[in-house]
Amino acid sequence: MSAPNPSPSRDVLERARAYVRVDERVVAALPELGEALRSFQPVPGLAGESVAEWLTERALSRPQEATVRVRLSHGRVAGVYALCAAQVALSREERAQLGGVHYRTQPAILLAQFARAAGSPGIGDELLSHAVDTAHLALAYIGATVLVVDPFDERTADMWQERFGFQDSEQPVPGNPRLRRQWLSLQS
Repeated sequence: MSAPNPSPSRDVLERARAYVRVDERVVAALPELGEALRSFQPVPGLAGESVAEWLTERALSRPQEATVRVRLSHGRVAGVYALCAAQVALSREERAQLGGVHYRTQPAILLAQFARAAGSPGIGDELLSHAVDTAHLALAYIGATVLVVDPFDERTADMWQERFGFQDSEQPVPGNPRLRRQWLSLQS
């Protein structure tokens, strides 16, 4: 059984602000959306370029490893994020911040991809807020205590901490032992 993902109507391409869950079926129904995905221009830098490459080359391939959401503005992709299941190792002190959860390895929702378009300043907070709200909706179906990110580099690690309040865990980022997986509580 798959989760319902009703195809958005063509009018989402006209709106000033719309969030759309994207998969190959949605792109097939709205070819203009596929073109908007291919035209996505992230904020300059390696992290954004990595997301743009992922968006055009792997985001919609089967099996889809993460749910992809785009923030549209008048038919252009203003931002993109992807969520999937994950886990994170937390210290005793970190677990205490979550109300004393017992197990060192905690179930998590990974913010696997996150970028805004170069021409869309100021939507980072809105994009993260939407991702957190979506993660909260997932809690009705799966257990998770935290939202986690794997920073692309030290600069993005600092951004997640300073701008959004993520904390370093004791777990290294897969493939980059110099950086730590970061977490943000999903406990209300």
